[in-house]
Amino acid sequence: GLALAKFWPQSRVALVEIQSSLAELAAGNIDRNDLGQRVSCHEADLRAEKTWELFPAPTLVVSNPPFYAKGTGRLNPVEQEAIARHELHCSLAEMFNRVGTELKPGGRFAVIHLAGRKDDVLAGYWASGFEIEILRFVFPADGRPATRILVVGKRVEGEVAREIPAAVPPL
Repeated sequence: GLALAKFWPQSRVALVEIQSSLAELAAGNIDRNDLGQRVSCHEADLRAEKTWELFPAPTLVVSNPPFYAKGTGRLNPVEQEAIARHELHCSLAEMFNRVGTELKPGGRFAVIHLAGRKDDVLAGYWASGFEIEILRFVFPADGRPATRILVVGKRVEGEVAREIPAAVPPL
C-alpha cells in the first residue's frame, strides 16, 4: 500500500490489517514516509461488513493475502508470522467472497500470490464475479520458475467469462 501511495501521489490509500502488531508497524511506516495525509491504517477484519463502512464505494482493492491454505506448508512457530503466511484467520475464498460483495461492477481487485496457487486464485476471482484483466508471472531470476503471480480482476454483472488473458511480460 505504501509503495502504491508513493507511485501514485494523487491517491488516497486505506490499509486494513487484522493483526494489531502489524497494523502498528504499518502506522509507523506511514509516519516515517510522511504519508499521513493520504494513507491510513485500520486494524480490522476485511470479512466484516463494518470494516467496509470505513471505505464506501471503493474502486480498487489490493491484497497480499496469506499464501498457504490452512493445513498446508510448515507452520511458523511465531504466531504473528503463522497468521501472516497461512489462512488461519481468513481463507482465500472468504477474501474473494467479501471483496466481490463490496466492489461494484467496474471495480478492480489486484492480488499477489504464489504461482503454485494460480488455479485457486483464478477460481476465487471467477466465483466472486470477476473477469481476469491481467495475469503476470514474477520470476526470481532468469532460468528459474515463477514464484509469484500478480492478478487484476474486474467486477462484472451477470455471466463471468472464465478466460485468461495473454500473460503480460514477466517481472
